This record gives sequence, structure tokens and C-alpha cells, in this order.
Amino acid sequence: MWIGCSVITCLVGLFIVFVPIASGHMQRIRPATNTSIVRSLVVKPYFWHLIIIVLLVVVYDAIVQRQNDVSGSEPVEIAVIVDKLLTVTLIFQLNFTYSPSTADGFPLIFLVLYYMTLSIFILDNLCKFVELTVRITYKLYIVNSKMSKRELQVVGLLMEIVDAALYHSFATFFWNKIFRGRSDVLMTYSPDLAQSLRAQPAATYENLGPDS
Repeated sequence: MWIGCSVITCLVGLFIVFVPIASGHMQRIRPATNTSIVRSLVVKPYFWHLIIIVLLVVVYDAIVQRQNDVSGSEPVEIAVIVDKLLTVTLIFQLNFTYSPSTADGFPLIFLVLYYMTLSIFILDNLCKFVELTVRITYKLYIVNSKMSKRELQVVGLLMEIVDAALYHSFATFFWNKIFRGRSDVLMTYSPDLAQSLRAQPAATYENLGPDS
């Protein structure tokens, strides 16, 4: 049920982005086209970094699904894979979507729903990160078991650490999006300290683009 709700939430978010119901508002917070977003993403190092990690984790999830004989585990593992793919797709879309503001004429309910949605994604991925961290901590105590295949357990443990780090990255993105909604949140570039301390003028829609 948990993973199913995560998948549905991602689908709703992507539906709103790709099929804007409130077209007037969506065009203002999402002026970039999908084509320009893709062109911008393919030259970003974080795009390939995140894609490679997601693919590694998805392959590991697929292997776990093939080896798991527990009844009912297959739909869960498939949902976990779909959830990760949808989440990373939504992150790439939201990264190029501006945060709404009452100063720009957006109704208060629009802002409430927007930040409530980001908060839900933060809580969702943070709980997944904590759950995996607890599981990893437990497996650290049994990895030296004489009756177990230690090499396979070590590989599985490393992949689960990568999986936990992925959920942490997801939660971090949604958290940063709340405070840096008009920036390229996924960029890892940090400005010079003097530039960082210097007051910056408020950003406008006109001087922001998909590569900003």
C-alpha cells in the first residue's frame, strides 16, 4: 500500500506537469518545453550520475525479485522499481519548474498544495531511507554468519547502501526545492564565498531559463 501510494502520487505529479489542467498557472511556473529540458539535462553531469545510480539500483531490485520466493513479493518489487523510475522523472521535471508565489498572482491554495506535495515527498523518501538504514544496520551484524554466503551478502549490503543513498538524494532534492525553488537544485556548483555572501537581486521569470 505504501509503495502503491508513492507510485500514484508520482503519476499525479507527472500528469499535472505533462497535461496541465490549470494551463494558465502551469505555463507561468513551467515556461520551458520538454525538448529544451532534455537538451539541458543531457549535458549536466548530475543527470548521468543519477541515471547510473538508478539503473544500478533497478537492476539490483530486479535480481532480488527473481531470487525472492516469498508469496506476493513480485508485485511489490515491480512497484518499487516503477516508483524509483517515476520519482527520478518527476525530479528532473520539477528541477525546471519555478515555485509559485503570491507576489506573482498565484492563489494561496495553489501555494499550500504545492508545498504540501513537496512535504509529502520529503516524508515518503525520508521514511524509505530510514527503513533501509535500519535494515542495513541489522545485516551488518549477520554478515559474518558462518552459515551464510558472505560474498553475496556483502554485495547485497553494498547495493542496499547505494539504494538508501538514492532515497536520501530524493528527499534532499524535495527539501532543497522548498527553499531554492527558482534555482537548478540539482547543480552541485558552489559559488565563491564572497559571491555567496553578496546580496543577489530577486530572480524574475524573464532572466531564468532551463539552463539556469
